[in-house]
Amino acid sequence: MVRLVDIANELQLNVSVVSRALNPAPDKHAVIKAETRELIRTTAAKMGYRPNRQAAFLKKGGVLIAMKGQKTEEELAESKKALEKLGGTLVELLPIR
Repeated sequence: MVRLVDIANELQLNVSVVSRALNPAPDKHAVIKAETRELIRTTAAKMGYRPNRQAAFLKKGGVLIAMKGQKTEEELAESKKALEKLGGTLVELLPIR
């Protein structure tokens, strides 16, 4: 899984610049040159970057609940790691039989 920090390191840029360039609805005060934005987006695509929607949701105050079996163990581990960085917790629901 490619992270923002991986793209930032590749381009020798600050993570916040990369984040703002990839944000579909950036802050109007977050000015980034068009060439830089395009370089970041092209590099992100080449590296296979996919936004972590779960982390973005949690950053806005959401709670992530995963049903066991809906995600692979690897996906759950990635989600848990992202949540811990944001101070959140992954809640797993087990199906009742």
